[in-house]
Amino acid sequence: MTDTVTEVAPAWTEEDLSGSVTDRFYRVAAALPDRTAVADASSRALTFGELASISSGVAGDVLSLCEPGSKVGLLSDLSVGTIAGLLGIAAAGCAYVPVDSTEPPGRAGDKITSSGAAVMVLTPGLEQIAAEMAPHCRQVIVDIEAKPGDPPALPSVTPDDHFNLIFTSGSTGQPKGVVQIHRNVLFDTNASNTIFPIGLDDAFGLAIPLTFGASVSDVMGSMLNGARLELFDVKVHGIEAMAEWMADREITVTHLVPTVIRRWLSGVHQPGRYPKMRMIRAGGEPLFRNDLELFSSRFDSGYLRNGLGTTETYLVAAALYGPGDTVDTPIVPIGEPAPGRRVSIVGDDGRPVPDGEVGEIHVTSAYLSPGYWNDPVGTAASYIDPGDGSGERTYRTGDLGRLRDDGQLEHLGRVDDMVKVAGQRVHLTNVETVITSLVGVREASVAAKRDESGNTRLVAYVVVNEDFPGVSQARGLLSGRLPAHMIPSRFVVLDSLPTLPFGKVDRRSLALRDEEDEASEVEFRAPRTETEEALAAAAAAALGVETVGVDHDLFGLGLDSLSAVQIVARVRGALGVGLAIDAIFENPTIASLARALEGAVGESAPSDLESLLSDVEQIGESGAREVLDTGRR
Repeated sequence: MTDTVTEVAPAWTEEDLSGSVTDRFYRVAAALPDRTAVADASSRALTFGELASISSGVAGDVLSLCEPGSKVGLLSDLSVGTIAGLLGIAAAGCAYVPVDSTEPPGRAGDKITSSGAAVMVLTPGLEQIAAEMAPHCRQVIVDIEAKPGDPPALPSVTPDDHFNLIFTSGSTGQPKGVVQIHRNVLFDTNASNTIFPIGLDDAFGLAIPLTFGASVSDVMGSMLNGARLELFDVKVHGIEAMAEWMADREITVTHLVPTVIRRWLSGVHQPGRYPKMRMIRAGGEPLFRNDLELFSSRFDSGYLRNGLGTTETYLVAAALYGPGDTVDTPIVPIGEPAPGRRVSIVGDDGRPVPDGEVGEIHVTSAYLSPGYWNDPVGTAASYIDPGDGSGERTYRTGDLGRLRDDGQLEHLGRVDDMVKVAGQRVHLTNVETVITSLVGVREASVAAKRDESGNTRLVAYVVVNEDFPGVSQARGLLSGRLPAHMIPSRFVVLDSLPTLPFGKVDRRSLALRDEEDEASEVEFRAPRTETEEALAAAAAAALGVETVGVDHDLFGLGLDSLSAVQIVARVRGALGVGLAIDAIFENPTIASLARALEGAVGESAPSDLESLLSDVEQIGESGAREVLDTGRR
């Protein structure tokens, strides 16, 4: 890495901050018309001048179909045309509603319908997908080959106009539409520059979907600062290909969750492979001390930025760590509040807790989302308005944190990750940090389970290497570092932890595992009935293994959201029987699943799920996670 600070141009002005994202972008484009603005994995690229021309054309097409202020769907395939579409929707004075081209059509359609959008912007080749998702929407096709024409008359966009409407599942899995405005996007983009400037020589690697709120700071951090935005879909191409892409495209800044960073850096062996990397942004999950040490072992300059942000608040806090920097706690602090934010740690009684104690992170600012789309009850529950005319409100993040004596903030995971074991509170993240500090443990996730007696106990899922001393010794080491009620009663060794599309660990998938022995510890028993044979064949094909015994734990063989959906699809094809996805997670052996399936004979799967399963091979992990949620509803 190099920590040379590059030029930021054009310079930000008060006029920029009091205007719109569109105004700022077109000012940058006018100053840098011949610089590359955006490139994608297919080697297509657009200059700022070309991007400005194409986006204004999109804006004219959008305005021919709807009024300024409308919500407009944006079907994303992480291509240069998608970015032109996003900017065009904004230039039309409308708010973009992103859906991913790999999402299940029903789930994406629910978002579009909920937003009230009657128009969808998309790139060529996605017309049929758009029609399946939102048949009622009129389509605007982004033509990146279009010749420049006379720019259309565009409306004036104000700072308080809606910029986007992003649906986020949050920790509950229930979609919530978060509205953001131009003022907040501009403030956050400029404020982030005070922490770490982004400039003309930067290549910002976007490896997360536009359906995630975190993508806004990445896209706008590039577009509004004159940097080059490089697009890559890691959920489609994988982490190994991402590593090659970063090297080939000479990425200087990127934004990833700690799980992805951990897996990426664990595979980096060539010194100097990323000589131009200036900063890796980490967020979305707690960052462990081991991660910082791994970063230091791979890079000799540059920074790892540990931060916390939400779709409702944008950046909450951030801290920069260079190679060789150390921390005195297992969890790496996320630093001090970002500009324009005040942070408090609040207990169950709604009052601030003393420094050093754990509570929910509350953020107070004049730059918060207006609230949840068409959800006044949810907005009132999450936002506190003091009514004092200051313009500031407070947002309850649902994240756990601790304010240290030195003023540094620690992010400890979600409030949902706090459980009671033996009558005492346990923060699952705290247990995970201690487990990951053990020799030979690469990754760990801890889930709370209730046994037949109703008692809560902890189960640790770990990914290990050859140095791992074994479960018995690991448990003994933990006994000297954790109280008895915090030591997991069971350890499950996996090849990898299941993840969500953004790269976070899929905790719900782990939490639904039952307590059968691991497949490697179970004697092989061949299928005995036609049903067991069909189930075993479906599981083997979905999990990529040669055979599956009737007693093997499917989780131990790598069962996750995607493979569960594939098993359902294959069972329907082989037996013509509807199988609920929940049944696989609740009965993850062929024997137990066969018994559960007997009650499903003659039944049909829900029609919406059935239509999604027909395209399961094209869905990918993102779609599988969405289908799982759909099946549960």
